[in-house]
Amino acid sequence: MSAATLRSELKDTAGYDARVTVLGYIQRGGSPTSFDAILASRMGAFAVESLLDGKKGMMVGTVAHQMSLCSLSDSWQVNKILSPEKLELVEKLTDLCSLVGADKGGRSASRLCKPLYLSKALNLLAGSSSVAIVTGFYIPSARAAETDGPSGAAVLGRALVWSGRSAVIFTDPLCSLVVEAASKAIDGPPVVAVSTAEEIMEYASFDVFIYIERLGKTSSGGYHNMRGEDITQWTAPLDDGIFLAQQKGIPVLAVGDGGNEAGMGLLFSELARLVPEYESSLSVTQADIALPVDVSNWGGYALTALLSLRESRWLGQSLQEEEDLLTAVFKAGAVDGV
Repeated sequence: MSAATLRSELKDTAGYDARVTVLGYIQRGGSPTSFDAILASRMGAFAVESLLDGKKGMMVGTVAHQMSLCSLSDSWQVNKILSPEKLELVEKLTDLCSLVGADKGGRSASRLCKPLYLSKALNLLAGSSSVAIVTGFYIPSARAAETDGPSGAAVLGRALVWSGRSAVIFTDPLCSLVVEAASKAIDGPPVVAVSTAEEIMEYASFDVFIYIERLGKTSSGGYHNMRGEDITQWTAPLDDGIFLAQQKGIPVLAVGDGGNEAGMGLLFSELARLVPEYESSLSVTQADIALPVDVSNWGGYALTALLSLRESRWLGQSLQEEEDLLTAVFKAGAVDGV
């Protein structure tokens, strides 16, 4: 009996709603980023040049970001022992991924969360000095912004500032009251309301962009919620900042929990297989790193925890501050987007 048949039997005979998980989709490494593609091209070109120079029996690699050769025999005869610190980091990344990507809501996207994505995100944040954070999801039926996104952006933005970096949070005018309330509740970074991505690019010189729970364009060019409703007329095209940033060589990190968020197009193929019924609502805008989680706020908190780990001090919110955040966004009119 196939898994799909068993799922149907469980639903028809026992009334249980089950999901089929294809291990191949979960275990593989995910879609390559622009960094991966460029690295592959560099290594391929270096291998051909080395062969033309008469160098054989060698393996191409990188040392300190520079192309390097080592003999094939050395590649398997020399043992490299992982340091205890790196092993501990791997364990913490795995635990963190299990916390924020357990698919508690049954939306499936967070099942694609991998410790590797968290590791890449940490490296990106560690090398940053000036960060633009983009958030805000407007719910037309409620005439209000969503609760998810602003708190994660505020906590992460403050952590970046506390770790010696600069950060600015951007949103659109419809979401500005809620996003401002969240940041003010914990003395977070400034919040700037814009209507176009060009305004973000002109505001300051940033070296990293982070999108947290911000809608991204679908294959049809519009914006959809996960009910399949077209909400383009209420959504400012701030996801265009991904393309504009990447044109200038600025890396982009995206956090989402459904697949329709800006940047999550990096995982489009995997998401389309997991949730084929939502394929028309999935975002096609691709970040350099995509972090699928249960709740996008949790993704912001997870990134804050990673920064805290690197700084050897807690940079996140206290329990009281979490209550303050919830109270602030509620008073500003925010609603649950589910």
